Amino acid sequence: MKEVIDTVSVALANGQPEEAGNVVMQEVNHALLSMGVDEAMADKIDNFIILLFIIGIALLANLICRKIILRTVSKLVKQTKATWDDIVFNDKVMVNISRMVAPIDLYIYSYCLPRTCRLCFA
Repeated sequence: MKEVIDTVSVALANGQPEEAGNVVMQEVNHALLSMGVDEAMADKIDNFIILLFIIGIALLANLICRKIILRTVSKLVKQTKATWDDIVFNDKVMVNISRMVAPIDLYIYSYCLPRTCRLCFA
């Protein structure tokens, strides 16, 4: 597992997200095959598992943004004497900005998927 993490880290550092995605996909495929899943079925299931993982990361980022960051910013804005920040950082604006986190994450992480799976996000 450490080798996979190292390979993914190097690929991402070199600006090769597709290579990182391929390494992760191969590892998931290998795990499915070791559990006794048929090879043809493992090729279909691994794409789905990676997609679910990416959606999970996006939802987690959205949850963190709403529950932690929004509350912290809201408390900080209420403590200041300036009024411009109350207008810019009101609840509607911040909630709408936080709604953009999950789609942006999906778009960014979709480059870790093979090209055939990326068509969903195009």
